Amino acid sequence: MRTYIAMIVVLLSFVLPMHTYAANDHEDHHTTEEFTPIERDPNEKSELQELIDATPANGVLKLEDRTYRGSMSITRPITIEGTDDTAVKSLNVVFTIENTENVTLRNLHLEANVLALYASKINNLTLENVTIASSPAAIHINKSQNVSLNNLDIIGMEGHFAKKENAVALFDVNKATLTNMSIQNMLDAIYVERVQHLTAHDNVVSGNRYGFHVMYSDYISFSNNTITNNMTGLMIMIAKDVQLRENMIEQHNDLNSIGTYLYDVEDVAFKNNTVRENTMAFDLQNARNTVISDNVFSTNGTVLQLKKSGTADVHSNMFYANILTARADAESFALRKNSYDDFSGYDFDEDGYGDTPYIASNAFGQWMVQKPVYQYYMGSPAVTVLNTIETAVTGNAKSLIIDEHPQIIQNEVALTWQPQWVLFGTLLTTLAGLFWTIRRWFM
Repeated sequence: MRTYIAMIVVLLSFVLPMHTYAANDHEDHHTTEEFTPIERDPNEKSELQELIDATPANGVLKLEDRTYRGSMSITRPITIEGTDDTAVKSLNVVFTIENTENVTLRNLHLEANVLALYASKINNLTLENVTIASSPAAIHINKSQNVSLNNLDIIGMEGHFAKKENAVALFDVNKATLTNMSIQNMLDAIYVERVQHLTAHDNVVSGNRYGFHVMYSDYISFSNNTITNNMTGLMIMIAKDVQLRENMIEQHNDLNSIGTYLYDVEDVAFKNNTVRENTMAFDLQNARNTVISDNVFSTNGTVLQLKKSGTADVHSNMFYANILTARADAESFALRKNSYDDFSGYDFDEDGYGDTPYIASNAFGQWMVQKPVYQYYMGSPAVTVLNTIETAVTGNAKSLIIDEHPQIIQNEVALTWQPQWVLFGTLLTTLAGLFWTIRRWFM
């Protein structure tokens, strides 16, 4: 036995890996300070500010096809409507909205050296058909309620994330709806802190550090969003009642990228999502009452990593073309009636579910949970040999992550011979030859 272990160590030491994957611990140390707007000179009034001041409360101000300049203050109900060619530019903050209600901005293009819009203590704020470009930060809203952002296009500046700010930042907001937005190249596309009742659907976020970054918030619903090519797609921490449905989460494939990361969450439904081409698809830590079902996980490095989340219910998902299906800590978790493209068991009674279990994890995957550095050997020939042998001899060990009744993929054609046994025989023969050679060296 010792000789066998020594041989595996030798192979791991000298065989180069074919793939590398991200570390399995993803900590977030980012904190966002609440924005303090720069004091505006009360004697400085732009043409647009004069128009705003001249508009009666609850009135409608219609702007011309031109560019307005300056920093505007809004402190009473108003609707400001532009056209396709209306722009407002500022060296500071374009619009500061405070201590009022019923404010609507529509059909505007905004540019600012500091921030496009700052709002505080407002009830019923609506932004519709607004584009924001060439601004370090776009929208900052705090201590408000009934916020609606619809059909916004926000494009950040080129450069490293350290030089960027968040596109949309919400603090202490009750009831916010974010729809049909496109956000690119910002720090976080959506940053949320202490928000109750947040709905986001049909948005496209790409090229940011985090797509959605949620902290200390409850009653969250994200659906039909396209979240692609960020450092991390969804980062949700310390939240309750989270609904994530029918989203496309893809191409988060840098070294430490994760498609979805959930930490210290409760009452989570992750359903009907498509999750593909991520270094790690789904990382769940310290979670309670979580359901992961009816999703498609494809072409990911590691699909599921769970820590302190043994009660998670993972069922009716489809896994195909992934490197590693699952890994977990000592608590482990249960898989139920999922389908796997690499399941090689049997369905003797032809009820659509396998009569032999599917083993989703392996010893090497479990080691990576404890020692992230092992990821660099993932996919190497030595690890492939180890996994193949382990699958053949371990059976139904309690330490493994097992689906007792995996769903059979119906469109597969049954083969009259089993190529995996041919591969196993070839590998076993090769291993025996290596063992004999090593033994001759030390004799």
